[in-house]
Amino acid sequence: MNVAATGLGSAAAIGALTALGALVLPARAARPAAVGIGTALTGAAGAVAGVAAMIGPGFAIALPGLLPLAGVSIAVDALGGLFVAVTGAVTVAAGVYQPFMQLRPLADDRRRQGLCCVRGLATVI
Repeated sequence: MNVAATGLGSAAAIGALTALGALVLPARAARPAAVGIGTALTGAAGAVAGVAAMIGPGFAIALPGLLPLAGVSIAVDALGGLFVAVTGAVTVAAGVYQPFMQLRPLADDRRRQGLCCVRGLATVI
């Protein structure tokens, strides 16, 4: 079992659930905390995947039928693992900061709600 592949798959799944939670949860009650926790967990899974790719075997997957004409190919080697690990660590910091940023007053409450949804969707990317 490849830890790097499992970590990236987990990060994608947690990120998708975080984005879904950002869209369906009530704005004031649980959305900031759920998105913050989901973002931090996504980053942690990404950081684990990056470290695993740096110290162990990388992985590659090809999905030629996913996009017409070009397909999709994802490959992570030791150098790519470094960038994935750094990005994951920064995402953890952003996820921890997320709920506290939502407590700051903003002039437009719609902007705050939109930022929360965008952060949830950005974790998938």
